Amino acid sequence: MKSLEYYQRKSLEEMRDQGIKKVEWIAALDERVCNDCLMRDGQIFDIDDAPPIPTHKGCRCCWGPVIG
Repeated sequence: MKSLEYYQRKSLEEMRDQGIKKVEWIAALDERVCNDCLMRDGQIFDIDDAPPIPTHKGCRCCWGPVIG
């Protein structure tokens, strides 16, 4: 397993353990962001239905907790 994939999976596990129910897709919004990641930026997912990150080689997206 690649280190970024492992980190993102563990990040979701930690948030789930803290009672977080929803997460937000956060893309690196710069000149290198791909269209797929740009379109997902800001989308909210149930934590148990969150698609895996990274989605492609060089992906720099991450998950953020949705609180409240």
